[in-house]
Amino acid sequence: YSAAPRRLLDIDYAAWKKRLETDHVASNDDAHWERLAKNSSIAFTSDRTGNKEIYSIRPDGTELQQLTHHPATDVFPAWAPDGQTIAYISDRDGKPQVYSMSADGTSVKRLASAAVHLAPPAWSPDGKKLALMQRKGHVGSIAILDLASGEIHTLVKGDSPSWSPDGKRCLLIQGNLSALALADVQSGKTSPVFSPQYAAQGAFCISPIWSPRGDQIAYGRVDSARSKTHVSVNLMVASMDQQQASNPTQIGQALAPWCYSPDGQFLVAGTAGQHAPTQLVIVDVRGAGRQRLNVDGKCFAASWSP
Repeated sequence: YSAAPRRLLDIDYAAWKKRLETDHVASNDDAHWERLAKNSSIAFTSDRTGNKEIYSIRPDGTELQQLTHHPATDVFPAWAPDGQTIAYISDRDGKPQVYSMSADGTSVKRLASAAVHLAPPAWSPDGKKLALMQRKGHVGSIAILDLASGEIHTLVKGDSPSWSPDGKRCLLIQGNLSALALADVQSGKTSPVFSPQYAAQGAFCISPIWSPRGDQIAYGRVDSARSKTHVSVNLMVASMDQQQASNPTQIGQALAPWCYSPDGQFLVAGTAGQHAPTQLVIVDVRGAGRQRLNVDGKCFAASWSP
């Protein structure tokens, strides 16, 4: 299925330009967005046909395409670093496993026979490995899949892995308070992202991801007074500079997971009104504004191509 191109997203260029001028950032707004829209795509999960399938769409809302066509559940797409392949989770063989397909939905293959948790797979920067979520009872762990050999080994206990741009560390959630941590991919040794004082402020963190340049991270923060399973959380962006990490920018309410644009200026995330289905929204990482991608059905778990 391929829909005729429709402009579903209208960027407020005037407001964006005003924000850029205020922040003293020199940019050709229209040209920058047009390049981003032309040269990248957003893959996501939707139930618009009554079944959870994976789709792709341009950031400006054009070129909507259905990529999977299977009665099973196909969810959590993740673009490979080369922009040619998408990894995703499917239960088409009876249990959740990791698969891959070409950017147009062809060349589907199972990457490993091991069962995985329903969570986004994370590509290593060189495209040779995937970090996956596995779960035994209530205990989650990060597993590394070597795509050449098909071998899987457990790295560390934790949730929601995201590779650092240099490929040396994984950002993840760990501990009873769901704290942000870094794990060395060789040794598995972990260290906290923020200072103990910040981690002890009483907030749960979910779905952390690195920015493309590695200078910041985005994550969800849930007040400790609320349930850890609460769907809508505060989307935060924090510098990886330890001097600034304790002062993150609050972007607003969003639904996990989320993903950076290739230039690191935007995030695509889920959002929903009280009586509206989940939709995708593109937000500025500095909290300057947001635009909704209006696609029929419930849409979530987006991944932005390189």
